[in-house]
Amino acid sequence: MDEMAAATGGNRSTIESLYNGLRDAGEIPKGARGKNALHVTSTHAAKLLIAVCCAEHVKDAANAVRRYSVLDADWSRRYSLKGEELVVPGPQWQIVSREFPRLEKLSPHHSLIDALVALVDSYIDDPEHSADVIVSFGSPYPWAEASVFLEKRDDKEGRVSVTYRHSNFDGESRSAEDDPDFLRLIDPSKERQRRRFSVLDGDLRVTAKITHKTLRALGALLRPAKDSACLLGA
Repeated sequence: MDEMAAATGGNRSTIESLYNGLRDAGEIPKGARGKNALHVTSTHAAKLLIAVCCAEHVKDAANAVRRYSVLDADWSRRYSLKGEELVVPGPQWQIVSREFPRLEKLSPHHSLIDALVALVDSYIDDPEHSADVIVSFGSPYPWAEASVFLEKRDDKEGRVSVTYRHSNFDGESRSAEDDPDFLRLIDPSKERQRRRFSVLDGDLRVTAKITHKTLRALGALLRPAKDSACLLGA
């Protein structure tokens, strides 16, 4: 657990409390402690990342994971060789396939948890990707964006950002204050923030983010090793 806290930038007690909350809610399997503790998988790590970034309080960890994991890949921003920004429907991960083949293999209809697991697995495979990666999580209305920027090559595009949100709701075009569908998407613990968000017409959004630094640290932690293993509950 100390290693997981170091990789995510949190303290042990907070990470352990988040993990226990996810375990008790069934988001992470229960396991023994000590040498028989449950081995951390990339899916466990991805859920812990969501909890760390999106749970306002420890008790909200499972709720945050459930709300953010299911966000759908919606549209992408890609950049031409001339630097022009293009907004296109669907995930365009093929643009960065030379460094992140796991992203390219995702279904066009994948969700945020799938992308996070693919990124964690990518850094387990290879810790030295020549890319900047940023994953942003927004609230009070749950949304996320995953961006990959490869080292520039003259003959190929290498930058793409994929936005994730609830497919049945367009938060930009509907009234947030009175819409019950909108209110159900917001964590009840963020009621005060929701009221500010509504009154100020979308201002006071809160964004948390992780980068390739955290993903690289998790990859190193989860990478199989003959003489060590990362265990939850250890």
